[in-house]
Amino acid sequence: GMGERGARTPIAAFDGLGIAADPALAIASLAPPYAAIADDCLAELARLATAPGRTLRYACSWR
Repeated sequence: GMGERGARTPIAAFDGLGIAADPALAIASLAPPYAAIADDCLAELARLATAPGRTLRYACSWR
């Protein structure tokens, strides 16, 4: 049954959600460093915006 398969099959998540931290769920959760990635992207956009010959072809907006 489903319970037997679940006991043998690991569950992995790639969102780093807090619910996955419950040991009873036995979920291995990868938490990407979203804040660091966003900081790097914003710094790169700022650098490219003033670079000669560079054009950003999409509009950025805060949500």
